[in-house]
Amino acid sequence: MLAKQCVAMGVDLEDIDVYGQTPLFWAASRGNMLVVQFLFQLGFEVNFRDYARKTALFFAIENSHLDVADYLIERAASTKVQSNQKKTPQALLKAINHKPPQRKRKLASPTPTCVCPGATTRSHFAKWEWAQAQEESEPLIERSEDNVVLESHQYFVCSNARGCSKRLRCSELEFAADHAHLHQDTMWYRSLTTEQAEAFVHVNADEEQARLKVIEEMATGGRPSAFTLPAVSQQTHTLAGYVHASFADQTLVIKHCKVDRPHQGRGLGGLLIQAAEKHAQKLGAAISTVKLSVLETNEPARKCYAKSGFQYCGESPSIFPPCNCPADSCHCANKIKWLSMEKRAPAISSSPSLLPPPALPEAVGLKWQRLLGSRGLKVDEQPLPKQQEGPLSSGAGAVEATLACLRDSDGFAHVALSADLAQIDGLIVTLQSAVTSAANASSLCFHAFVLPQQKDFVIEGLRCAFAETLVEDGAGRGLSWPILGAFRLHGRSQLILHGLNPDHIWAEVGMNSTGVRANHSASAIMLGETDLSNSLRSDTGNLGAVHNFARFSLHTLLPGLSRVVYLDVDVVVKGDLAELYNVTMSTVNGAPGTVAAVQRSNQPLRTYVDVLQPAVPSWLPSEAPSFNAGVMVIDLARWRQRHASRLVAEWIEMNSRRRLWLHGSQPPLLLLFHDEVVSLHWSWNVDGLGHRLNYPKHVLAEAKVLHWTGPLKPWRHHGVNRKLWEPHTREYCPKYSNREHTTTCRPDSWFC
Repeated sequence: MLAKQCVAMGVDLEDIDVYGQTPLFWAASRGNMLVVQFLFQLGFEVNFRDYARKTALFFAIENSHLDVADYLIERAASTKVQSNQKKTPQALLKAINHKPPQRKRKLASPTPTCVCPGATTRSHFAKWEWAQAQEESEPLIERSEDNVVLESHQYFVCSNARGCSKRLRCSELEFAADHAHLHQDTMWYRSLTTEQAEAFVHVNADEEQARLKVIEEMATGGRPSAFTLPAVSQQTHTLAGYVHASFADQTLVIKHCKVDRPHQGRGLGGLLIQAAEKHAQKLGAAISTVKLSVLETNEPARKCYAKSGFQYCGESPSIFPPCNCPADSCHCANKIKWLSMEKRAPAISSSPSLLPPPALPEAVGLKWQRLLGSRGLKVDEQPLPKQQEGPLSSGAGAVEATLACLRDSDGFAHVALSADLAQIDGLIVTLQSAVTSAANASSLCFHAFVLPQQKDFVIEGLRCAFAETLVEDGAGRGLSWPILGAFRLHGRSQLILHGLNPDHIWAEVGMNSTGVRANHSASAIMLGETDLSNSLRSDTGNLGAVHNFARFSLHTLLPGLSRVVYLDVDVVVKGDLAELYNVTMSTVNGAPGTVAAVQRSNQPLRTYVDVLQPAVPSWLPSEAPSFNAGVMVIDLARWRQRHASRLVAEWIEMNSRRRLWLHGSQPPLLLLFHDEVVSLHWSWNVDGLGHRLNYPKHVLAEAKVLHWTGPLKPWRHHGVNRKLWEPHTREYCPKYSNREHTTTCRPDSWFC
């Protein structure tokens, strides 16, 4: 149940921990057969090795879980792999006089999309599948900016990969085996030879050393019109697949597109094809058409290519394996049909980003005319608040400093945060990291929103954590509601505590004082469901909390400001927030933007919004990238002028009647601003740290904001990536803290 709940919450179970181990190692070492079987259904690689060169089979044997060990061996776990201590599972089994069972399948840990040989299959090319397991070491391919053709969060495709020809040859042979296995139920499958299988998919059967030389040339750019691009895992820096292509005139021909079995089903095939198109154009080819051939029986590949925009343009039947019958009168049962597919090659950007271009300014303007005109409204073009004098020195009056943070003042950067009692540890770390990372902390004005009844707890918690570095300004006492207090943080930054009126927030989003509309709770409306599992609740948090809706009302909560940076409190700030605050609020096409955020090319709008619902406009681009609203810059003046809160309330009201989106408070913002979001550099929101471990080191090094989206918050007992969060903690105050500690888990283990 734990593994299934993790999958339901979106946790990437195949991430490795600090020992290079996957969850399969953990399940095998504890003898948990149910979890082992479940992970096999997900397609886990049974011969994956950790940093000690051990597989999961080692742990099952060493912990005397022989039933699990037998299960792994039956499913192609190798008994001959050597660990760093020169031990093998075969030797361990022999030492305890345990006879291993017969293997039931030849393919190692197939993914659900892979067709696997039956129990009685004994093909002559099974040796190909074990070539990688017998290698002494897996070649590592490091990422460099000048070598990346295209990349996503999980993989990058490189144009020059030296020293991995043997590994590419292993994948090439596996490519032939995969296609042969598609026909394991035929009469001729068992008599198929390796030479026939290679020839079937145009895998060169040259002498091994000659073939390795050719592969090395193609993977390093040594051939003018043909190339091989390897795909590499961002986590392990090992090969995950490859594409082999050639071009002539204006046509690019994809000859092989291979995704290794542990990486199938993750969109890597589409990434490889896009990389091939881009690389061919980089080599000077004026590509107008991309062509490939696919077996009629290879349904997973056909679906992948169709999703990438390919269309059928012909077919060519062939006899395989070859027979002695005349071609025009053959009645053999081994007829196989190849399908030809092609697509028009789009213009490729020089950037490795997968983000599509935003809308033109005219299109954005027309959108707002239609939205507001149909409601009898118009854009309220009010002048921006007058700019005041710059930041005051530390010796300036407290009243002036506080008032300067409540209005637009030249040189100040305003940051809004909202937190309840359960998030006070996150609030403290966010403030601490933001101040220490600022180039000029005196230019930062923090606006923290809390419920009035929680004021004393929050203030005392901040005082305990920051001690003498938090000094109260007397000006805060002289200001009326909603100001609850004003403070100096580290003697430089200004922190203003605002009271949050729930009735006002609910009214802004069209709900009553209890956050209910149409007999649905706020959390049910924002999740688009009325019955939530505990696992989903733990993943999304309490979406019914008033703090979750505060971002929709910042234009009224901060009436004197024209711009603000909004941050969730499960972040660590490593960059200068003044730089983020001063970002140019216009898209690359010149359209003015209301929000600026890091876009997610791998999560289009359809991931969140049910685009097939009648209430969703037909013009909504379902493939437009989404963005995470936990780190964003909001143009409050533009928000007010376009009555954005009213439109957000309408979307929420429609979602209360019929589910329009899957979950979260982000979909209303995505629906409203998808075509005018200002795209920030990815480093401003490296999210998912509450889901996964082992982010690539260069990503963490370049990150300006680390974001613990997901259920595994670093202050919780099961939190992960704590080593990135804990250096920014302040004095631990048990009375005012919700930090949970554990001594039974490794700090960064996937199950802690």
